[in-house]
Amino acid sequence: MEQSTKFFNQIPVPIIEADDLNDFEKLLFSEIYTMANSFGSVFPSNAFLASRYGKSKKTISVTLKSLQEKEYINLKYEYEGKEVKRRYILPYLHKCKEGIYTDVNTPIHKRKEGIYTDVKDNISTNKSINKSNNNISDKSDKESDLETRFNNLWKIYPNKKGKPKALLAYKRAVKSGTTDEEIKTGLENYLEEIRVKNTQQNYIKHGSTWFNGKGWEDDYDLTPIQGFRNNKVVKGAPDWSSINKKPKEVIPDW
Repeated sequence: MEQSTKFFNQIPVPIIEADDLNDFEKLLFSEIYTMANSFGSVFPSNAFLASRYGKSKKTISVTLKSLQEKEYINLKYEYEGKEVKRRYILPYLHKCKEGIYTDVNTPIHKRKEGIYTDVKDNISTNKSINKSNNNISDKSDKESDLETRFNNLWKIYPNKKGKPKALLAYKRAVKSGTTDEEIKTGLENYLEEIRVKNTQQNYIKHGSTWFNGKGWEDDYDLTPIQGFRNNKVVKGAPDWSSINKKPKEVIPDW
């Protein structure tokens, strides 16, 4: 008799938000995930899944393979001699090792309600779910914190064009080890160069350009331009100018 989820399927938030999964991959994962919570061991056949969702067995096979390649599930096989006796599907949460992982060798206990459940696995599963949920919360907090920190830098940037791209570049830089202090110091140096060189607004780099180009790593010339108004060459008056003409000598008649 095939395993079957009842009443509802559970879809973890990391799966809902996974941008590398299509809708049916998410739906099929939710079926596998719910079975893992209900039965402990997950071993539905492709024929059963195809019938349940109105798909062909080939579509189910392709979808399972895609989930495996994307590291959301793993497939294990139990052999009887050289023949495959049963295929187990092991679901993971958001590609994390601490996600749900069903041990096919754990004992199975029968509950009074008639649902087979792996008690030991469900305990570890609940811990995994809680840990995963905490990770999601931490991630959200970090993302929010990054945006706040970026906005503090963005306030002082002089050409506010391309903010979304600048934010992405900032996040990449921080994750690679760059500190806010390094970025702020580089930005202050750029602002100082703009001031001493009297750079016009239309020549100031767009925010997205400066952040994507890691402008904080650039060397800036902070030497003020001196005497640029006193370097004009003063030409003499032309020959025909009255300034260069000598007064005409007048010879008296007497």
